[in-house]
Amino acid sequence: SDLSWVTPGGGFSNITVFTSSGTWSVPAGITKCKVTVTGGGGGSGSATGGGAGGTSITYLSLSGGSATITIGAGGASGLTGSSGGTTSFVYSTTTISATGGSGGTSSSSTGPGSGGSGSGGTLNLNGGSGSAVVLGGSAGGASLWGGGPATSGTGAYGSGGGGQGNSAGFSAGIAGVIVIEY
Repeated sequence: SDLSWVTPGGGFSNITVFTSSGTWSVPAGITKCKVTVTGGGGGSGSATGGGAGGTSITYLSLSGGSATITIGAGGASGLTGSSGGTTSFVYSTTTISATGGSGGTSSSSTGPGSGGSGSGGTLNLNGGSGSAVVLGGSAGGASLWGGGPATSGTGAYGSGGGGQGNSAGFSAGIAGVIVIEY
């Protein structure tokens, strides 16, 4: 008998990544999607790193229309860092969101920034906490996507900012993201 190869159907073949707020219009003929939502990372404080944004993941049934996308900003760094913003995906009556990580602090005795949390999804994850200063630097918390920057620069989506002690260099948290697979 002859063997023949068949390409399996029914899986996701497209991906859309939102790094800024906007609207996602459901493409014609698309009835299901997977949505991953990650909040913004907290900024570094002078003594501890910021926490990472939480993440929420779910599968949705779709019937046309559009979704409202809000991307949480990364928190600013400083003696005490600010918290990252909440990221959300709103489609019809469904809201999937993830809060941002807390900012780092100016005292290691008060602890590092804590991670944000996901809600509304099938799988809701907490972001990682930042760390206290070790050998002159602190680390930001890791998000689902990876770790944050040590000083200034880029890190993974939703990761917390790290720092280099009181005067050398603090890092802002990294903004959140929404990934839609369909």
